[in-house]
Amino acid sequence: MFVWWAAFLCFSRALKPFINFSTTSKQRWKIIFHVARIAVLAEKDFDSPSGVLTSKNFRNVAQGNIRGEDTTLDRISRQISYSVRRIKEIAPSNSFYNDFLKNIIATWETHAIRDVKERKTNITKEDALRSTENRGGLYFLALVLAIQPKSFTDKNRLAVYYSGAWIQIVDDYADQKKDVGKKHTPFTIHQDESLKEAFEQCKGNYERQILSSSGGASRWLIKLIKLFSFLWPLNPI
Repeated sequence: MFVWWAAFLCFSRALKPFINFSTTSKQRWKIIFHVARIAVLAEKDFDSPSGVLTSKNFRNVAQGNIRGEDTTLDRISRQISYSVRRIKEIAPSNSFYNDFLKNIIATWETHAIRDVKERKTNITKEDALRSTENRGGLYFLALVLAIQPKSFTDKNRLAVYYSGAWIQIVDDYADQKKDVGKKHTPFTIHQDESLKEAFEQCKGNYERQILSSSGGASRWLIKLIKLFSFLWPLNPI
């Protein structure tokens, strides 16, 4: 949990050259804690063979609309929806809150493809790559929107989205052996292809997209993501 929180704090600081925030440092620390907590709770359940979260019920789980249907589902809904509410309470004037909520829900709706338990068939490499990009991109958009940017242009959105996609592709590449039989990723459904080459192509594309949208202001962000890319396989979060 601490690793998630620390990594996301560093990420938010690397955005400072081109995105300013209305929240105070203390508010951002608290909000990022809850955004990280949502990820820890959700991923732990989705990764469990006996997990109760699905791409179809996550919306109601996050909004706290699960009551009494299943004791395990009710418990995790209370935990996740508590953090969702706290994010609103910490920064009640955040005009991006609804956008945050939409993206945090859409993050785990990607498991309609990613999660083997969803029993989706005929998944292509393109489907898997798109779901990986959305899994990371939408989550990092939610993170940034939760800490209340003063403004958030289309170019800002692209830079944040491709940062998240880059980090997620690194995570999926590092976890390819662990994910076999559990998740559909570009590295589990086509194991016979040149995975290293495809991996490097994806990273290069994401870096170009970030530079195209933010220019030189994103140099510290790119350096941080490259550091994450080195450290992540050593201590995946």
